[in-house]
Formats: sequence, C-alpha cells, structure tokens
Amino acid sequence: MKKTLWIIASIAILLLTGCEGQTLSLYVATDGNDNNPATIDQPIATLEKARDTVRSLLAKGAVNDIEVIIRHGKYSLDQTLVLGLQDSAKKGQTITYKAYPGEDVVITSAKKIDNWKRLKKTAKGIAKAAKGNLWIADLPTVKSGQWYFRTLYDGDVRLQRAKSETFQPTNILPEPYLAHRYRPDLRDKLHFPDGAVRNWNNLQDIELVRSERSYRTFASVDERAKVATLNVLETYATGIRPETQKNKGYVIENALEHLDEPGEWVLDSTKGRLYYWPEKGKPGDNIKAPALNELIRVEGKNVDAIDGDIPVKGIVFEGLTLAYAKRGVWLKDDKALQHGWVLFDKDNALLRFRGAEDCVVRNCTIRNSGSNGIRLDLYCQNIKITGSEFKDLGGCGILMGGYGPGLKDVNKNNLVMNNEIHDCAKFTAGKGVFIWQSGHNAVRNNLFYDIRSHAVTISGIRPRYFGIYDGFKWKTEYEDFKGMRDLMENMRTIRWDEVGEPDTHQQIWKLSHARHNIIEDNEMHDCMTRPGDGNVIYLSGGGEGNIVRRNLIYRFYAWAIRTDDDQDNAVIRDNIIVGKAFKLKHTYNKTENNILIDGGDNSVVIMTNSPTCTIAKNIFVDTSYLLSNNIYAPTYTDQNSKAVIDKNIFFFRDQAKGKEYLNDMRQKGYDKNGLYADPMFADFENGDLRLKKGSPALKTGFKPFDMSRIGLLKEPAFQRLRKEGFTETVNSDEFTLDDPTI
Repeated sequence: MKKTLWIIASIAILLLTGCEGQTLSLYVATDGNDNNPATIDQPIATLEKARDTVRSLLAKGAVNDIEVIIRHGKYSLDQTLVLGLQDSAKKGQTITYKAYPGEDVVITSAKKIDNWKRLKKTAKGIAKAAKGNLWIADLPTVKSGQWYFRTLYDGDVRLQRAKSETFQPTNILPEPYLAHRYRPDLRDKLHFPDGAVRNWNNLQDIELVRSERSYRTFASVDERAKVATLNVLETYATGIRPETQKNKGYVIENALEHLDEPGEWVLDSTKGRLYYWPEKGKPGDNIKAPALNELIRVEGKNVDAIDGDIPVKGIVFEGLTLAYAKRGVWLKDDKALQHGWVLFDKDNALLRFRGAEDCVVRNCTIRNSGSNGIRLDLYCQNIKITGSEFKDLGGCGILMGGYGPGLKDVNKNNLVMNNEIHDCAKFTAGKGVFIWQSGHNAVRNNLFYDIRSHAVTISGIRPRYFGIYDGFKWKTEYEDFKGMRDLMENMRTIRWDEVGEPDTHQQIWKLSHARHNIIEDNEMHDCMTRPGDGNVIYLSGGGEGNIVRRNLIYRFYAWAIRTDDDQDNAVIRDNIIVGKAFKLKHTYNKTENNILIDGGDNSVVIMTNSPTCTIAKNIFVDTSYLLSNNIYAPTYTDQNSKAVIDKNIFFFRDQAKGKEYLNDMRQKGYDKNGLYADPMFADFENGDLRLKKGSPALKTGFKPFDMSRIGLLKEPAFQRLRKEGFTETVNSDEFTLDDPTI
C-alpha cells in the first residue's frame, strides 16, 4: 500500500513539474490487483479503484489528460459507479475511461444464477402444461429483500416473463371520456372479469401491464367484488371508453399460473424462488439477472434554484459496453413526462449524466437493459454521444430531460450523431431519442430501426395544464386541469413558484425549452411498430424553431412526422418519406420541399386546428393531402382554413385520378400554382431521386438537396439501399406490427 501511494504521489509531482501535454495512463484488468501501481504490466482490478486513483491525482493538482485504459473482460458492479465533482476534469483537461484498443470491455450489474434444480413435486398454482418441466433456483437475497429483478436473460437473450391472455376491464367510463380520464377515482381501481385477477400470495410481485407498456402493482384484490386497487394511479382511467366500447387491454405478468410455455419464468419474492421452463430441457449455463438500476452516474451539484448548478466536466467514455440494468417500478411520488411515457429525473439508465458539461460517449455499445440507455438529466450541456450502438432496451435509447416548465433552462446544446439505435421501447413507451424541456440539440446521421414507438420525440408543455385551451380543439368541459397539480403526468414537473398564472399561449411558450432542436440526415425504418396513436418523428409543445430536415423514413405505422397539440413554428423540409407523411396540428408549422412517395390518399392530413400551416413546393408521388375537420371542433371547416397550400407537384400512376384530385383541390382554393407532372427522377427504381434537368418540379420552386448525407457516416442510406434494391427494400413486406400487449 505504501508503494502504491508513493507511485501516485510521484506521478502527481511529475505532472506538476514539466511534462506538459503528456497523458497519464492508468490500466485496469480483470486479473489485476488494486494494490498494483496501475501500469500496463501491473494493472489494478476494479473501476472503483481506478476512479479513486484519478480522484487522488486531481486532488494533488494534476492538470494533464488522464486515461483509464480497461483491458478485455467483464467488470461487474455491486454499486453504481458515481463520478462526482471531485472526479471532474479541470479546464482544458479530459478524464477518459476507455477500452484497450481491439478488446471487448463489458461493464454490467448482471448476477449469474446457477443453483438450479428440477421441481419434482407439483406445487400449488402451477399450470398443467408446466408440470414436470419447471426448474427452480432458490435466491436468499431475493427472499430477504436485498435483490429483486423484473428481467432475466439467457446470455444476451431476454427471456419472457409469464403473462396472461389479454383481458378487458368491465366498467364503462362516463361520458365524455376526455372530461373524466384523469379523475383519481377512475384511475386507482381495476374492474376485472371473473378469474382475470386473483389475490395471489405474492401479490407484491404481480404486475398489471397496459398496452402502452404501463406497469402497475396491486395494493389489494377483492376477488368477490372483482375489483383490484392499484399501488400507483394509472395514467388514464382504467375502464371501457364509451365512444369506442373498448379498452386497449391488460395482461397480468409474473403469476405462476400463467407460466405455461417454454422460455417463461416467474419470480416469487415471498419464497425467494425463481421458476423457469427452459426451452432446451434444462437451464443454460449463463442465466443472469441485473442487480442495479443504473451502472454509471456522472453527477454534479444540481439545485432547484434558477442558478447555482455546478456540472461535472470533461468525462469521456470510449469503446465500452454497458449492459444489464434493472427495469424499475413506478412509485407514488414519481413524476412523469408526456402521457406517462417516461419518468422525470429517475435512476433508470445504464449511463446517466445528471449535472454534466463537455462530456463524451464515443464508440460505445449500450445494450440489454430493462429501462433506458443514456439519460441526460437536469443540467446537461455539450454532451456528445457519437458512433455508438443502442439495442434491446426497455425504454429510450437516449433521453434528454431538463428541469420542468419554468424559468430554468440548462439542458441544451447536446449532440447525438452517427449512432445505430434499434430495438428500444421493449417495456415502456420509450423512444429512440426523447427530447423533453431540452433545446438547441442536434440529432443527425443516426440509423433508427425496429423501435416499437417513436424514433424521435420533441416534447414540452401544453397550455391546457394551466387552464389555457386551443379554441379550435378543446372545450372547457374537457380536461379541466385546475386543481390537478399533483397529476403525475407533467403537472408535478411544473415549477409553479416561477410560472405565476399565465393566461396566454405566448406566456407558455417562454416556459417550454425544447426549442431550436435539429433532427437531420437520419435514416428511420421499421419504427412505430406498435399499433396505436404514434408517429416516427413526433413534436408536441416543444417550443419554436425546431427543424426536421433531410431524413429518410420508410416502413412504419401511422404517420412519419406529426406536429401535435401546441407545437408551433416548426420547419419540416427536404425529407424523403415512403408512406403516410404528415399529420399537422397547430400553427405556423411549415412542410416544404419534401419528397413524399406512396402515401396513398390523405397521406398528409392538415387538421382544422392547424389553420396557418404551410404545405408548399413538395413532390407528391401517388400521395395526396386532406384538410380534415377536427372532431372536437365540428363547426370549423376546411373552407375557412387559412393554410398556405401551393406550388406542390403531383404525379399519380393513375393519371386520371391524380388530375381529378388536383382539380378538386384547386376548386377549393388550394394549389392554384400546383402542377400535375412527372417530376423526372434520375432513376427512381434504383433510389436515385435527383431531378433531371428540366424537371417541372424546379418550376414550382422545389430546391434539390444533398441526399448523399443521409444516414450513418460509414455507409450513407442511399449508398446501402442501392445495393439492397431501393424500391424492394423501402416497400418490403418485412414490416410487421407488434402485439400491443407484449
């Protein structure tokens, strides 16, 4: 130990006395020893020791860059590795945690489970199909309350927890639904059909799962009355909607009686026992479950006051794999973002920045976790996430979540670039990238695919939370939020002591900080695979100046891009969309210079609460638009819309239909300068969408743009798609909708 301290002191003195510009390298290896001097020949063994060594050097005045170089292997954490202010780099300095070149480094909280034995006796509650097929592992730390998990893996394959068939609640909600959906007395109970829910002995382990991926636990179950009480209120009322006479449905997870198929498992905390039906007859030798909510947290000083945050600076993560963190449970005091999609400022990510600046995540793999990949919470500025892969995540790939609506605006200027983001939102309505109350960020040159929900969401606050309603859509008897300040969705995040009593939309926009974000040059396909109300790129209440440009979007459910309630002054241009293109709401949003292909009738829907939108200079190929009457404002018709819709070019394979459509729209006062003509693509079938010389689209004011920039930097989208076959790939039948209940 004395030798180690002497070496550390000598290195610190060396840094302070003349080796300017020289990087100090510390080495970590699985076969190292924490008493070693951290050299390549004598590495230390743990990340905690590496952090503490760096901390000691910084305390002694080190000013040069420091690298912690981690050798091949798996590094298991028993506690979250926290990098605080004492671990922060000085001005001009970086502290890097990186994998040794060419070696795989996995940081994980997974614990291996290998004490399996076959369940020979028939236990009460076991499904008939499972008898003789179950294996059990006794876990004393689960029984004692020291460990609990909701995800289980065989190697890198996530195993399915036992679940019931989908069922509908039995109570009919009062009309109108929107006036009652937030009533607490309609959100704390579940009225269930006979036998769907039981008062299980391990009731605390059982979860109710709604189709939007909302998980709730039970406080009690009355089987005779067929009513269950929830521990945490549901986001919306739990009954049958009167206008549709249906609910999206619920399933029960983790009840032993539903363990009836190979590959399923159940965890009973009262017995400390894990039940598993292996697909191959017996459990594999790498069954594991996560032990931590988050693996690494970079955390500065975060204060509730407008000023006073002190961020950790200059931390770099490079070439690392972070895997296996828990999926948590919602607690009564949690705060939720829009529609309860994601929780506010919550410890549920593999890597979490919470009060950080000038940090980098580069060439990392973020995978196999029950919740989010990376969170940027509260004060986060100039965080760069590049060249990384995000996959098999229960929640978001990346979440940027600033402080709640108010005067504090300190989550901004972050970059998400050249990442591959896929297989997200497995358990929640997470997004590929979720930007909430965070502005001036850039999301560019990423590849998004196989995401159950949105690829990118920009979200802020809606004026109706303050009692201010859009006159085109809302009537005051709907969703009266006054007196609902404790509502989990958004209301708890509002900084009420700062906002005062705003009474205009303009005052609300000052509180919405998800403004001036740029979403550009991304390829997005096979997104929004869960049927329901959603889109590939979604903007709602995010503030002004958001730009969506030069994105390629194909194979998806619903619409590609949506400006939803209270989204103003967004610009959507130079995008290429195969399928239904836009659903536009609210004011002054512009969709210009886009190429829209094979969207069919009404691919672009302009809602009647979007009277000042612009649809201009676009190329429509077998695609049309519709000005739609909003069901909440039946007296507002397309005839008195002030939308600017002109100079679009249309080309239908069915020429008679296309010409008839354009003539009809002209008679209604739109596209007076529009054209029906072949846009003259260079080679449409092979994905060359450049315009030939003399294209009539140029006469409408359409401006050619550089499509070669779209997609990942190593192989841009059109370069790859031309190899695969452009039209075959973008129109492939491979796109399938997921079961909304799994």
